[in-house]
Amino acid sequence: MIFGEGMSDVESVEVSTTSTGQIELRPIQVTDRSVKFVIPEDWNLDLYVCRLRSQGGRSKELILNRPDPWWAQGDAGVSASPGGWIRLFGKCLSFEGTSPKLILRGLKSERKVELEIDEVSPYAINASIPADLPEGRYEVVVHNGLGGESGWRGGIEIEVRRKAKWPETIFDVTKFGAVGGDGRDDTEPIKRAIERAARAGGGVVYFPRGRYRLSDALIIPKFVVLRGERRDLVTLYWDETDSPPEALIRGRSSFGLEELTICCANYIHVIAGDLGSEPDAGNVFIKRVRVRANIYLFLKDPDKISDRFKGFLRYSSGGGDLIRLGGRNIVITECDLYGSGRALFLSRVRGGYVAHNTFYNGRWGWYCISGSDGLIFERNEIIGGDLMSTGGGLNCLDGSSCSQNIYFAHNTLRNFFGWDREAMTSDAGGGAYFGGVESCDGVKLILSSEPNWGGRDWKGAAVFILGGRGAGQYRRIVRYDGREIELDSPWDVEPDSSSEVSVTMLQRNYLIIGNEFIDATVAAQLYGISIGHIIARNRCIRAGGYHNIGMKYAGGYQPSWFVQFLDNEIIEGNGLKGPLNEYPPLDSHIATIGLETPPCRSPLTRCTVIRRNRLRSNSRIEVRGMCEDVIVEGNSIENSDVGIYADGRSKGVLIRRNRFLNVVQPI
Repeated sequence: MIFGEGMSDVESVEVSTTSTGQIELRPIQVTDRSVKFVIPEDWNLDLYVCRLRSQGGRSKELILNRPDPWWAQGDAGVSASPGGWIRLFGKCLSFEGTSPKLILRGLKSERKVELEIDEVSPYAINASIPADLPEGRYEVVVHNGLGGESGWRGGIEIEVRRKAKWPETIFDVTKFGAVGGDGRDDTEPIKRAIERAARAGGGVVYFPRGRYRLSDALIIPKFVVLRGERRDLVTLYWDETDSPPEALIRGRSSFGLEELTICCANYIHVIAGDLGSEPDAGNVFIKRVRVRANIYLFLKDPDKISDRFKGFLRYSSGGGDLIRLGGRNIVITECDLYGSGRALFLSRVRGGYVAHNTFYNGRWGWYCISGSDGLIFERNEIIGGDLMSTGGGLNCLDGSSCSQNIYFAHNTLRNFFGWDREAMTSDAGGGAYFGGVESCDGVKLILSSEPNWGGRDWKGAAVFILGGRGAGQYRRIVRYDGREIELDSPWDVEPDSSSEVSVTMLQRNYLIIGNEFIDATVAAQLYGISIGHIIARNRCIRAGGYHNIGMKYAGGYQPSWFVQFLDNEIIEGNGLKGPLNEYPPLDSHIATIGLETPPCRSPLTRCTVIRRNRLRSNSRIEVRGMCEDVIVEGNSIENSDVGIYADGRSKGVLIRRNRFLNVVQPI
């Protein structure tokens, strides 16, 4: 499917490869804004160079299957180090049977080095960096094995520099008077050890085997690490109190915890650092830490339990945070984290790595990942630890204007029976403007009427052309003043008086890959703004399925464009409730949904691909509401009442080569 402007007169598609030469193909479906055509089955996999042809001429050249890199991360987060690793994320980075290559090319030198690749998938390449690579800024250049020299793609930059070493002087808390086992309060000796480390410019505050009793918060200065002898040998535990501190362990930035167990009863937050809105936030690591935080630990009276629960909700809709961090280079690995409310709150992380952890959401608890730009969240378990636990998601709920470039992969999410029960959702409601355009000149756009900028900083958000001339495009906001907006780049097709535009936050480039979702209302939900996301190779068991929704959300018109559902499974379609909170529950589904809310006249959902998914029982594929340009192809649906449902209000829906087994009404 090729999407654009003025497509209705297209008669053919010229396609050429290195092996076939140029061949003219007839489209199988043409709409005002798209042309759909089929690559012949007997062709070899290759780069395909395409031009659309009509009586009026030929389009610009388009190349299919070339790598599309989105972002890169390194072993140091936003940077990589000599002898470390780099990971590149995007689309078409590899294909089955091809041999990708990854090169670092110096931006201020002639240095060029091909990296040793450790692991590849269509969406991610992991590679090692030579230990002798000079420091500097490099362009990451990738080839997926197709198309010879024309197959190289660059445009992604990363800095290679040696990791800064923190001071490693050991400050043993027992040398400052802590005993760790006699039941007496060790708060003051531990604080003295931390203070001594701070005066030394940093260091390791070390806890030998023992159980250390605390009655106050520990404030962690820069470059100080709290380290236990071993997680199963060292416990820090806090007394029950009706007036807990803002966080039991609190730093600003550049601190760490490792090899500790933390136990507490009443708390607000357990481990907290500055959030990403603070300029110096980040450079925090939490490794091999176990937390058991139970605000009901000493309570038996139902009324007191209820009062504490209600009081806990002052801090968020799911209570206080077990981990609360933001900023650059956040690392959370191999932790076991059980709390009474929200298990995790990450705000505006840049270059984050969260892997191999177990998070338990507490009563009404959830996880919240807001305003990211570069986050690897992989091989974690997120578990509902209470019958009232819910799931969580990726969003802009912290007031961010943008959330992008997230690799959410190979996680297991299960047991969400409370609240909305969504395992992974991408909420962030609201918008600053919906209406027309007065004028457009390059990157300068003047809106027809006054927007409502409100209290949010809208730099980095986007202007979306929903309908009329130029529909399906967006540009990011660099500056705004009243009705005048400066954009990051000119439009390919400028809007005019026929165009409907929306100004809202931007959520783009989510890779939701290879996860398993068990017992939820919906497995993965793109709720409102969702641009270019890929949901692929996931498994859903009694968890509602997967869907994207373009909609008016909290006053803002939020489109869902260019979303793909590829190679997913729904193993058990029956669930407790869902897939959109319905009760009695409906079939699980893979769905693309366009909700209509006047005065917007344009479809909010465009260009969805639903391909090669397997739905095994009590589930269906749906195109619901007003959607444009949808491909439903090569799916397998078994043991269901309905196979594929397509709403009559949608346009440009192509349904082909799907397989039905024991389906009462296939289409």
